[in-house]
Formats: sequence, C-alpha cells, structure tokens
Amino acid sequence: MSHYSVKNRLVEGTKWNIEQQWILPETPASKQDFFSLNAKKDNNVPAVSERIGKNNFDSPNLSEANKKEVNLCIQRKRSGDYLQIWMAKKLPVILTKNNFEESHMLHVRPTERRRKFPIGEAKEWYKKRTYFVTGDYPAFCYAVYNKINCYFNPPIPNGYILRVQF
Repeated sequence: MSHYSVKNRLVEGTKWNIEQQWILPETPASKQDFFSLNAKKDNNVPAVSERIGKNNFDSPNLSEANKKEVNLCIQRKRSGDYLQIWMAKKLPVILTKNNFEESHMLHVRPTERRRKFPIGEAKEWYKKRTYFVTGDYPAFCYAVYNKINCYFNPPIPNGYILRVQF
C-alpha cells in the first residue's frame, strides 16, 4: 500500500475503537508521522479532506514536507477498506493460532470459543463464518478478488443485498 508501517491496536476498554500509529521507515524511532486514538474518525473523508484543505495542498509549488503530508492523508483514507479486508483474510489464521483472546474481537458463545477441531478444520470453520460487509463498489471488488466472503449493499434506493461466499 505504501512505505508506511501501520501499527493497529484495540484501545483498552472499548470493543471496536482502533488506535493507529503511522511511521515511515526513515522516521526516527522517537517520532511518529501520525497517531490516532480513533482511526475510523480520523481517517474518514471529512477529516482527511479538512487536513488537506487546511494546508493549501493544491498549490503547484508544494514542498517535500507538504507532499509527504498529502501522501499520508491519502494513504490514511485508503487504509480503511484495505485493512478491513486484510483482517477478514487473516482472521481465520489468527483465531486458529489463538494469538489473542477471542472475546476482545468477537461476540461468541463461550462454548464456541473453546470449540475443539480436528486438525486442519479450524481455519475453514472460521473462514466460512468471516464476512466483509460493505456498500462500496471498489472495496467489494477487492474483497471478492481476495476470496473473502462478502455482503454487498450498494447505496442505491430500493437496492439489493448481494452475498458472496467462497
């Protein structure tokens, strides 16, 4: 997606609030390029557009620092769908390896959380039950391309809901 390293972390005490740190490899370890306590709020269209407009980024004589800032704003906006699809693709593997406490991410019954699977079946069980839900055409296409189960509800009056399962 870019040269940025993006670290995501669930904010303690919340169910879905993601903290993000954006760092370029050449940035000193003590400095981060962007930090957000609420990625959904800080990376949405109005927030990114306001940041771009506030700095007169439409000027033909942009400095290198301003070009870097424009790129960061665009990458932050683009990251939303990409990181959701990436997580939907990796989630079955993560759950199978038990790398984190499932109750932080999923609302499952306790009996399902401790379910025992024959070797090799756990990943498929989780994969069949992981869906990406969107109304965005490019995000839907990218999810299908990556063979992610999807629900697609385009933003049209009297629309339809399309389900794709792999």
